[in-house]
Amino acid sequence: MVGIITDIFREGHVRVLVGTQALLGEGWDAPCINSLVLSSTVSAYMLSNQMRGRAIRTDKENPDKVANIWHVCSIKFPTTSDVFMSLKPRAITDQQELADAFAYEHDLHVLDRRFLCFEGPDIKPPHDIESGWNRLRLKMFGLNQEHALLKNNPRTCERARDRDFTRRIWAEGLKDPYNAPPKRLQNALTCQPKTKWLLYSANLLVLFFGACALAGYVSRIALPRGFAAAATVFCFVVAVVMFKPVVFTLKCASPQKLLKHIARTTLETLAAMDLIKTNPSTIHLSVKKILGESFISAENMTPSESNLFMDALREILEVPQNPRYLLVRKHTWYNLTQKDYHGVPTVVSRHKKYVEIFEHLWNRYVGPCELVYTRNHAGRLRLLRARNNCYAAAWKKQAGRINRWG
Repeated sequence: MVGIITDIFREGHVRVLVGTQALLGEGWDAPCINSLVLSSTVSAYMLSNQMRGRAIRTDKENPDKVANIWHVCSIKFPTTSDVFMSLKPRAITDQQELADAFAYEHDLHVLDRRFLCFEGPDIKPPHDIESGWNRLRLKMFGLNQEHALLKNNPRTCERARDRDFTRRIWAEGLKDPYNAPPKRLQNALTCQPKTKWLLYSANLLVLFFGACALAGYVSRIALPRGFAAAATVFCFVVAVVMFKPVVFTLKCASPQKLLKHIARTTLETLAAMDLIKTNPSTIHLSVKKILGESFISAENMTPSESNLFMDALREILEVPQNPRYLLVRKHTWYNLTQKDYHGVPTVVSRHKKYVEIFEHLWNRYVGPCELVYTRNHAGRLRLLRARNNCYAAAWKKQAGRINRWG
């Protein structure tokens, strides 16, 4: 029966088929497929790739075939009642109801894990091939998250119609000859601030206040009286929106300028623990900034060493969860003492002497720091404070690992 239906489909008598996960994952062969809609919640690498394989196979009868693969994501946005329910004390709030009310990002997290297995060209020049869904440049966040997410649908449909564009960016990403030396960055860590203006929010706030004050002064001379009230409201809204970024900018020094030094500290610590046997002097660390994102990569390492290094570096850059030791990074900026918090990697925290080596190298490469033990009452309080006050808490997107060809 499968063979008969496949022949009818190949000849064009049937143009749309609905298949189960079992059919798509068991080697069903129909090379003429040029569109695949996946409504499954599977995020496993093997099964996801098997299902995608139905559409990415070459077709002898159509050498220039371009296939579109759609990943369906269902999103439920919290209602006003959900928001008020979240404000109730936990003791009188049903945990399942609370989880259901704010589970609207569940499918997004599933797709995030799924796309870590796939590699494709970035839609923005220079069209480097990388894993993850950042390459799709989706608008995930905004003042109105629902509006920002829904704007992705028409953009995606427009790109799907332009199959020549898909062909061109793949050709650009694979322009190097087959026998050229491979430049694949087996592992890269990417991190991006919450917004592009996070580091400059203080200056922007001052400019907005000045513009609103000037508008209010001019309104007394030549503009209607209501304009002054409108300018005041606008100024208040801007102050509310930018308050948190300003606070984080003033309290914490951005770690992005120190990424290479932090990576060097992590690398030499792991080498001192004999977990990285490759000579650190032969390992090349690089930090690239592309479209507002920072990519940290290490070359000349074995895959297992690279995985260990990237996992440790990610623990340092993301919001501290439950580290055994907490590192308080101190920085002076225009006579203002700034503090940021980083968790000491789990693999380093197992032995105190390695933690001391990590602290010594941090002072050498990065700058002054303070080591805090979190397994006592005072340490737990510092950890709770660090989760809210660290610079990484202001990132909408936490540090993540990707494979990237460069």
